[in-house]
Amino acid sequence: KAPELQQEILGIAIVLLRNGHVEEVMTFADQWVNGKAHPDPSLVRYFLTKLLRITEPPYSQYFASAVIRLMSLAGEPVDAREHLVEFVESSLYAEYNPPLSKEDRSELVKISRKLHLSH
Repeated sequence: KAPELQQEILGIAIVLLRNGHVEEVMTFADQWVNGKAHPDPSLVRYFLTKLLRITEPPYSQYFASAVIRLMSLAGEPVDAREHLVEFVESSLYAEYNPPLSKEDRSELVKISRKLHLSH
């Protein structure tokens, strides 16, 4: 029952994100993944799939960094490859101010290689 409840909560988070509460939802997701809950990586990928399907470039530095951290912990969502490619390509070439951290940029390059993208 717990995974279904978590999935419902994530669905609500996606609705909130769609309604402009980006920072709040990404803060929630960061705390959820890094807190005591230790969610199943498949739930995090489920969230990332939904998230990538409703967002589009340009991505803020804050958003990109949060998504990269989630993917580094749970892996890339395979059910949203088209959206993942869009996210990775856009984030790799965006001129963020401040720029992505070296760790985030390195993780993006790794994901790009996994997706066989040229950069």
